[in-house]
Amino acid sequence: MQFNKALSRGFSRTSIRQLISPTNTTRLRAKLSRPRDTSSSTFSRILARVDSPTDLPHEHHTTEGQTLKATFNAAEAGGMSQDIPTMAKNLVKRMLSDPKVDIQNHWKLITLLIGGNDFCSNMCYLNPPEKALKYHEQNLLAVLRIFREYLPRTLVNIVASPNVDILTQFRGKPQECVTLHVLECPCFMATRFASQRQRYIKIIERWNRLQEDIANRTEFHSKPDFSVVVQPFISDLSFPKKPNGDTDFSYMSYDCFHLSQKGYARSANALWNNMFEPVGRKAHDWEQEFSRFICPTPEMPYIRTRGNS
Repeated sequence: MQFNKALSRGFSRTSIRQLISPTNTTRLRAKLSRPRDTSSSTFSRILARVDSPTDLPHEHHTTEGQTLKATFNAAEAGGMSQDIPTMAKNLVKRMLSDPKVDIQNHWKLITLLIGGNDFCSNMCYLNPPEKALKYHEQNLLAVLRIFREYLPRTLVNIVASPNVDILTQFRGKPQECVTLHVLECPCFMATRFASQRQRYIKIIERWNRLQEDIANRTEFHSKPDFSVVVQPFISDLSFPKKPNGDTDFSYMSYDCFHLSQKGYARSANALWNNMFEPVGRKAHDWEQEFSRFICPTPEMPYIRTRGNS
């Protein structure tokens, strides 16, 4: 189940399957076969190799999370923190109304990534911009409480929010990307806000610390079948460079803002690895796609949560 448009664009081409046969969230089991085509693998394609009934519903690739075809992809294009409580309610309603979902016995994996649009086109218009932190705390708490109340047997991945200041560090950008970046991310790319950039970077850092604090609160770890884990592979994200020092834009879409299929393969690999790294010892950057691929072991065949790390 996807809960963010940036993730769903690349991660929703094939099924996200239910995880199998755990007794609680400290014992989430997964089995994996190494993807053959590493150039186009996405997180959904990885999870499609998890043992699971093939007739279970899943999210479909779509541009709008409110369409019927979206199924369990509740993400919306341009979504911000203020939108995630509504997305959460929509996702829960779809699951509760789907006759193929055994809400009490099926295990659910929900992945949430939010913040990029808040950083790029919202916080610079708030007075003061730090208000974004208070609003996000309220929204994220509402989302997690909805999931905890209505979705037993659920693991929630909160993917760290990206530091969009990385856009200012790209070298060799095509001219169309220079123009699009000002339109898509004025808070960091428009000259009128340049003097506030360091302030905005600190807000992003506080945003991610806030998400970690919320994910670790006792109220989200008091049930044996519900857990929340921050996956931080985006925290210190850097993009590969060409031999001449220019940014390798093969990992980016045409706007040099969203990821390409190759970029999604790399991020899918990083997210999967994060899920099998112990809490407190997770990677904060991505690597060459599929140069390192963590598999469950007989000693630890489960997705890592606070309870088993």
